[in-house]
Amino acid sequence: MTTITAVALTAVIGYIGAEVAEECLLERLLWPQRFNNDMNVWIFLQQSFFGTIGGPLHKAALKTLDNLRAKGVYTGPCRGHMLGTMFFSELKIMHFQRCKQERMLIPEKSRNGFWIRVLHNVDTDKHVSFKVPKQDSESNQPSNTHRSLQPVYHLKLGIPADDQEPGHKDVCVKEDCVTWAVISNAILSEFVSILASLVAGLKLKNLLFCLYILLPLLLRLLLIVFAVRRGGLMSKQDLLKVAENENTKLSKAEAFEVADPNYKFMVIEGPQPVIVQFFRHYGHPMRDRNSLWAGDRVREVACIIVVCCLFLYFPVGLLLAQWSDEDAQHLWLGYQLYAIFAMHIVRIFGWQDLGRTEKRIARLLSNGTTIWFKTKSGCAVSASLVLYAVNKNADGKRKVQELIDQCKKQLAEGTQLPEGEQLAAGEQLAAGEQMAAGEQLVEEEQPSEEEQLSN
Repeated sequence: MTTITAVALTAVIGYIGAEVAEECLLERLLWPQRFNNDMNVWIFLQQSFFGTIGGPLHKAALKTLDNLRAKGVYTGPCRGHMLGTMFFSELKIMHFQRCKQERMLIPEKSRNGFWIRVLHNVDTDKHVSFKVPKQDSESNQPSNTHRSLQPVYHLKLGIPADDQEPGHKDVCVKEDCVTWAVISNAILSEFVSILASLVAGLKLKNLLFCLYILLPLLLRLLLIVFAVRRGGLMSKQDLLKVAENENTKLSKAEAFEVADPNYKFMVIEGPQPVIVQFFRHYGHPMRDRNSLWAGDRVREVACIIVVCCLFLYFPVGLLLAQWSDEDAQHLWLGYQLYAIFAMHIVRIFGWQDLGRTEKRIARLLSNGTTIWFKTKSGCAVSASLVLYAVNKNADGKRKVQELIDQCKKQLAEGTQLPEGEQLAAGEQLAAGEQMAAGEQLVEEEQPSEEEQLSN
């Protein structure tokens, strides 16, 4: 292969690869604590062979920079809006506070929607059986075929008592600190680029090309050091202030319905201040610290510079390959082909959330585990999940309304348990509801004699 042919081929695959690269790849880099918060054998293999960012990311990086400019982040310290950028992406999903008469019909923004993202990743087949019979309208006989099976998510949040410790089956999850999983995932993600750089340095004796191919790993580690600070969970005092302003109590659970057009039936139940913190400022970048080294603006600028480097990475590499020998060109071409292939695999199989905190919590909830979500400061939040299976939208709406009415009834009767006792009671209730879910839905799906005659 001649030099001109290799460079031309690299330019063509760079154009194709730029169309495949997603902006969420850059979001992973700017929030390393969240997107590198899990580790097992499967994640180890996926990160090692499909996690490199050495491919043509110039189009995705340019869109990210345009978005930051449009949001006014370039203006200066504490200027512009982080919501809707790669620093703090926004879910275009609304929710309703169904237990408050004055708000029950007013849609409110879910912003980053932490728990909504968790429910998006729940493996419903592990949590509840979907063997719900479907009535055949032509023969009036039960059929095993389904048009669409959908889950109804019932997520329960609460605050454990100060003296309460996690049970032996409970799992504590954190995402506000750099752990071994964050660093190891960053290194494993560039396993292929490390091998390519070793070939360039040891085999080809091309030190410049060696350092160039190793640049993605250096950028990843730099972003871990200069990652922006994030808002954590609210303290007990802050939660009490919110409860006072909202005319509610931390011991009372309220129901929130999520208006998700794809996952449709979601109810989040718990104390109102506990839930709304995840719809407002949890995880939002903090921007009030001034310092030459660890200041918030310095961190923001460092992250923007790294995105600029990723924008220039492929064009500079293409120019560098043009002036290198044939072996270096073949190595560069092979590395780019592999990076583009990896981006295709990630996009086709939906592995963008690999190692993400929400996906880790969703996997634990799918196994029936109770989660204790913690940060360095603030009250821990407990979470448990109950799923119900339906095969008609009407049944899903009725189930959601039933859960909301049940929560309203408990509020009206004042039967809410004191905080700390809600967790144990919630676990027992979840187990009982999960065992009875299939039988209840089978009974609901059986038509009456009048319906059969009308059919």
